[in-house]
Amino acid sequence: ACAPLVLRGPRLAAAKRRLLARAAELGWQTGTDPDLQVLADGRALHAHVRGQHWQVALPPGTARITLASRSWTPMHTRPRETDARRLGVAIGRMWRDGRAVALDSPALTTGWLPPEPDWRWTDGAAQIDVTGARALAFDVAMTGRYWLSSSPAASSSAISGASCAA
Repeated sequence: ACAPLVLRGPRLAAAKRRLLARAAELGWQTGTDPDLQVLADGRALHAHVRGQHWQVALPPGTARITLASRSWTPMHTRPRETDARRLGVAIGRMWRDGRAVALDSPALTTGWLPPEPDWRWTDGAAQIDVTGARALAFDVAMTGRYWLSSSPAASSSAISGASCAA
């Protein structure tokens, strides 16, 4: 390689700031909307949302639902961040038919990161076993900074001049 390897510190944060500024110049955008949906068999279910609290009536016979959202990687959107996990949304509390579901419950099957003290992150496609349940409710504790879209110029642009001097 033609550049020194920098894995942390102010030089890395400065380089990330420059890259994020360049991405914005090229039309890439970030935002805080996770575009969260509750899916049963691939179909979006209507959710009643009040603030961060979501309530969903489950169709009869539903065995598994998916909390589908955009995902983000903190170190890709925050210059000083070192967290490389792919995160969707953080769920703070959950209820199935009015009964609390522990954030380490085996009903939270795939697409979940390990529980933290006050929430549990999804990876953007988290599944929940809801066999026999008629309703699901949950609180979104936290969201992130998601890459939303890019301009056509950003999608087709190549970064020029990216060569090393001999």
